[in-house]
Amino acid sequence: MLTYPLLRIDQIWYSSDWSATASQVLPPIGSEHFTAQASVTLQLN
Repeated sequence: MLTYPLLRIDQIWYSSDWSATASQVLPPIGSEHFTAQASVTLQLN
């Protein structure tokens, strides 16, 4: 079992109304995909 991704295929999409402030890939949970976690902030214009 790999402990790191060979290619990053899992993504988090968001509109330009938001700004990503942090992101990370969480430990494997038994799937071929890794869980991605992100913190986003709403941009008030």
